[in-house]
Amino acid sequence: MAELTSKGSNMISCATSTTIISLWQTFLERVDPVLKIIHVPTIQQKIMDVVTGRVSASVEFKTLIDAICYSAVITMSVEECQRFHNKEREEFLSG
Repeated sequence: MAELTSKGSNMISCATSTTIISLWQTFLERVDPVLKIIHVPTIQQKIMDVVTGRVSASVEFKTLIDAICYSAVITMSVEECQRFHNKEREEFLSG
């Protein structure tokens, strides 16, 4: 899978496609049920297209992915970040 990079974007610049997909799932489980701000089927297809390299993401879409990843990470405990992603929570949040 491709690695996403984006100038000026903290979260996705250090995240692999696998991490982004995992954080997307966390977003769907923990954030989306409370905050219905996106159309999940549309965004999910676009995320899959970007992480598999079928299309390149615009700066705006990379920013949306960054916000999704950030909101997923802040719902996770320090232990969850370490266990599932081998990263400190602060590492994710600082980019």
